[in-house]
Parts: sequence; C-alpha cells; structure tokens
Amino acid sequence: MKIESHDKRVDELLKGNTFLIPRFQRAYSWEADHVLEFWSDIVKNMSEAYFIGSMVVYKVERATLAVVDGQQRLTTITILLCAIREALKNIGEVDLAEGLQAYIEQKDRDNKTVYVLTTETSFPYLQEEVLKSEAADAPFEIGREEEAIERAYKIFKEQIGENVESFLSNKEQTKKESKKDATAWLTRLRDTIFDLNVI
Repeated sequence: MKIESHDKRVDELLKGNTFLIPRFQRAYSWEADHVLEFWSDIVKNMSEAYFIGSMVVYKVERATLAVVDGQQRLTTITILLCAIREALKNIGEVDLAEGLQAYIEQKDRDNKTVYVLTTETSFPYLQEEVLKSEAADAPFEIGREEEAIERAYKIFKEQIGENVESFLSNKEQTKKESKKDATAWLTRLRDTIFDLNVI
C-alpha cells in the first residue's frame, strides 16, 4: 500500500471527492462543549486560514475515500456548512445557499445526486434533515447515534442565527444595508471554513 501526504484546504477536499464513514468507526460523538469550542475557534479566526489537524483516508473506489481518522472534524465541518446554507436561505440568498450546497452534494458520473459525506450505517436524520437542502420527504426519528448530530446542528444554527439577527436588527441603517452586512458575515464564515487546512 502506498502512503502519501497532501496539504488540502477544506474546499479542495470536498470538491471532487466523496467520503465514506466505515461501519467500524464510532458514531459521531462531539458533546456541546466540543462543538462550541470549534465554533469559538472559527469565529476568532475569521478570514484566517489555519491548520485543523490530519485526516487518514483510503481509496474505496474512483473518488470515494473511506475515513479512518478525522471523521468527527469532517462531520462537524459538514454540519456547520449546512447550518450556514440554511441561514443564507432564510435571508433570501438562494444563489449563495445553492453554491454552498454544491460542496455538500454532487452529481456522480450517472448524474445521480450523492452526498459528499455518507456512512455505512444508515443515518437518515443526517441525510434527510441536515445534508438535504430541501425539506425531508418525511420526518425522521432521531436514533441514539444521531443525537450528537442533531445537537451540533442546533448549536450551529443558534450561534449563526444570533449573529445574523444582530445585523438584521441594526436600527442605524436600512434593511437592505443590514441584509448586506449579514450576507457578508455569512460568506466570510463560509470562506473561513473552506480555507481550513488539513493534511
């Protein structure tokens, strides 16, 4: 087996690859304090590229990489990008939301939509309620293994929502200017995540 090391930004990592979380990996398990610490690091380092650690993957097929190490970070990043997508939709920035969604799902060679992050264990909440841009086909029960995913998603949506609301409720400028500021902050947040570096 050939072992190689590559420096990648998150946006490079997500474009052109899909990631599979193998069955042997433990379920997503970040607690609220881990999620909030990650959020705090992102916000403190807005617009700055910084290193978030290594990932270990192996090729399963053409462009699918199975994740051996780094699953918790990759899942957290994906959940955060989905929360930003929802915030962009909520303020009417549909094009920006759809542009972001292109990093969360892609078309394969057969023109079928595939999510960039999939698991060998079925996680319908992650797929239907987080990754999917449209409303879920049906409401999904949250299994025990997905409680941490739901918690992280809610935390990110709350944190983002509070920040966006602080822009939108600014009485010292027009609504249009406030929306422009909220959009600029969301795109800066998105770009900060895309510029994170991994090996």
